[in-house]
Amino acid sequence: MGLKMAGMGPMQSIRKARRADGRATQARILDSAEVAFAAAPYDGISLRRITSEADVNLALVKYYFNSKENLYAAVVARRATVLRARRLELLEALPPDRAPEVSEVLDAFMRPLLDKVLTGDPGWHSYLRILGFMGNEERFNDLSAELFDPTARVFFTALQDALPGAAPEDVAHGLGFVILLMLRALAQEGRAPILLEDPTANDDLLAVYHRLLPFCAAGLQEIARPR
Repeated sequence: MGLKMAGMGPMQSIRKARRADGRATQARILDSAEVAFAAAPYDGISLRRITSEADVNLALVKYYFNSKENLYAAVVARRATVLRARRLELLEALPPDRAPEVSEVLDAFMRPLLDKVLTGDPGWHSYLRILGFMGNEERFNDLSAELFDPTARVFFTALQDALPGAAPEDVAHGLGFVILLMLRALAQEGRAPILLEDPTANDDLLAVYHRLLPFCAAGLQEIARPR
C-alpha cells in the first residue's frame, strides 16, 4: 500500500481555486451593483450597466443571482447582516441588572452604522443611499421586513423597557422617526450647510452624531410622556 500524499491533489487544488475565483467574481458583481443602485432608483439601473462596471457578462450575473431582483436583495442583505450582528452585540452588552437608558438603546442601534461609515469604505455611503431609495418604493417592503424588522422589534422591546408606561404606538413611531433621521444624518444630508452658509458643516460626522443621539433620545422621551 502506497503512502498517502500530504496536502491536496491537483483536482482538489483546481476545485479550490475555482471556488475562490467564484467568490471573488460574486463580490465584484455585488460591489458594482452597490455603486449602481446607489446612483438612482431601482428602475433607473440596468443589469447591463452593472455587468459593464463589474467587467463580467450578463450570463455570469444570471448564473450567480438569477435576476436583477435577486441581485438587489443580495446587495442589501450583505451589509444588513453585518449591522444586525453588531447591533445585537452592543444591545446585549448593556448592564443586565437594570433597565437600559433610552440613549444607550439608541446608541446600540445607530453606532454600528456610524462606525462603518467612519471607516471610509465608500460602500457604506452607497448603502445609505440605497436604503434611502428603498424606503420610497413599496415593492421592497417584504425585503425590508425580512432583513430589518426582526432587529427593529428587538430594539422596540428594549425601548419599551427603557420607557416604562409609554404607549406602544408612541415608542413605535419614535423609533421610526429615529431611523429616518439616522439615515439622513449619516448620509451627511440635511440643511445645516445651507443655514450656516458653510459647505463643510456636515463633514465632521462624529460631531453630527453627538448632536443626533441626544436629539433622538430627548424626542423619544418627550413623546413617551403621559398626555
